[in-house]
Amino acid sequence: MSCELICTGWYSTDAPRSYITYGDDGIRNNAFRPLWWKSIDTFVKPQHVLIVDSASPIKPQDASYTSTNYQYVELLKNPGHSQNCQTHYCGAMAAIILGLEYALHNDVDYIIYGPYTNPQSGCSALTADKIVNCSYSAQSTEYPVIQNSVAGQYYLIMVTNFSNLQGY
Repeated sequence: MSCELICTGWYSTDAPRSYITYGDDGIRNNAFRPLWWKSIDTFVKPQHVLIVDSASPIKPQDASYTSTNYQYVELLKNPGHSQNCQTHYCGAMAAIILGLEYALHNDVDYIIYGPYTNPQSGCSALTADKIVNCSYSAQSTEYPVIQNSVAGQYYLIMVTNFSNLQGY
């Protein structure tokens, strides 16, 4: 499988957390980074990775883990976890929005499917009746919109590089 762009958030610290976390804490530290890159390079093989660093006190040494083209965008302040968000968007959502902005400013088209009750069910039901919004405009700036979104439901977005601009 090959894709054009992966956008991901990053935050790592050794400080104790003041909020509830789910899953294994092993994925929230610098030691996980080589395994993450190995998985990305083996199974996805992107042309470009955009990493949005949420003012993380611990910086990974990505160049030693991958040869994939990547770029960092560093936020000046950590917007917070979804459970203790200090701004309108938590860190993960900020990474998604910045990644979409990055893609959309480079003539990358999109399609949004939904709503789904869980993220896995949508992967097998990408049908025309589930299209919420899409665009294949030549404009360099586009705005994906989900009108009348349903709280608690999942929406899947696919972003493509129709014009095949290198690096995006």
